[in-house]
Amino acid sequence: SSDVCSSDLKSGLTLTHIDSVPCFEEASLVLLCRKLYVQTLNPEQFTDRTVADSCYPNRDFHDLYIAEIEKALVR
Repeated sequence: SSDVCSSDLKSGLTLTHIDSVPCFEEASLVLLCRKLYVQTLNPEQFTDRTVADSCYPNRDFHDLYIAEIEKALVR
């Protein structure tokens, strides 16, 4: 994706692919995962309501992923 490529340029890290999955050559650990579930964070579900306001003032909530690790590559 273009997001990965632009962060690669800004960080100075070297983009590579393992099994068609983007990762960085400098990584000492790469987890290759199968996505099982995705959901956008719901501000009503925060047990501490101040977190939603302080961390997401623009209401641009992240997506939460649950994944199964298929491979762990260690250097």
